[in-house]
Amino acid sequence: MDEALALDYALGILIDPELGYALKRMGTDANFALLVARYRVRLGSGVVESLASKRPCHTPPAKTWDAIIARISSRENE
Repeated sequence: MDEALALDYALGILIDPELGYALKRMGTDANFALLVARYRVRLGSGVVESLASKRPCHTPPAKTWDAIIARISSRENE
């Protein structure tokens, strides 16, 4: 689980609640932080901060997801 979470964090693809959990682990678990750092180096993002650290740590409202699903569905029917 740590490997997958660290990789997803390094890629910047986590959303809450996993993003919040990973951020907390980065600050409290040196081994996890090292794992993330290794993935960032392997991915070529060792110097550049991940987009995950720049995003606000909250989940969009349900209506936002509903709108996204509606747009995707309408495009699939074209």
